[in-house]
Amino acid sequence: MRAVAKRTADGMAWELKIMEATHNHGLSGAPSAHLAHRIGSLDPQVRAAIVNFWKGGMSNAQILTSLRTAQPDIQLISSDILNITQAKKIKVFTRKTPIMWLLDVYSKTPSPDH
Repeated sequence: MRAVAKRTADGMAWELKIMEATHNHGLSGAPSAHLAHRIGSLDPQVRAAIVNFWKGGMSNAQILTSLRTAQPDIQLISSDILNITQAKKIKVFTRKTPIMWLLDVYSKTPSPDH
């Protein structure tokens, strides 16, 4: 499949022209080829482990290596780890910069003197 999109002369809309309407390959039989299958079928415990590894400061590559060592048949790829950690970051930092979030966490942490 091939398409070309361009703005109209007035710049108010887009024109889409289909150059080739047929897809260039058949159906994919491997579930690992599709993000929705890899992430959608992910065990909640594995997702929790990914988040815990991320909170512990591990890089995405380290997280993936750790998961593959524990579960050699796991279907995740590096971008899946990135997507999961990015989604968690969005939830953690909602409407706050990382510095604002850190100050908030620090202000709620009891001091060692108490």
